[in-house]
Amino acid sequence: MAVLASIPGLPKDDMGCIVFIDELDQAYNKALNDTIASARLLYPGITISIFNYYAANLEILTNPSLYGFNPALTKRACCGAPGFGTLNFNPLVTCGNPGSNKCANPEEYVNWDGVHFTDAFYRQIASWALSGKFTDNPLNYTSLCKLDFRNFGKSSTYNSVYPQSCRVTFT
Repeated sequence: MAVLASIPGLPKDDMGCIVFIDELDQAYNKALNDTIASARLLYPGITISIFNYYAANLEILTNPSLYGFNPALTKRACCGAPGFGTLNFNPLVTCGNPGSNKCANPEEYVNWDGVHFTDAFYRQIASWALSGKFTDNPLNYTSLCKLDFRNFGKSSTYNSVYPQSCRVTFT
């Protein structure tokens, strides 16, 4: 979001993302996937999994209400200051400094401070990564390790999320 605000006038896609940055992300992802495909051919006895962070992020941004986010707040910073449009982002007044404000409902926001995502966003991403969603050659650590994410991020303890030690053997 900081890039959206700090580089006005550049072509944007339907979601408001800067086109050339999207193109760079997609080119990087293609090169990474090509490298993984080559590594799989060179080392046929190993399993390599890759989480598609781009697709997971896009899923949240295109369907925010499915994951508990307020669709009207997906591009707005929870903690920030007026500066650029309605984004609540001002690079001269960062979160926690005089003149900044913090929302009362951070769980509804995707973006924390115009640069970082919220805990709620990262919890969703982590649960997908650990369950194998958006992953090629997925391994479901949630099932294998009997992880319990019902209280994940809400004053949970290590033992409440990891009720037992995960000792998955890879061969």
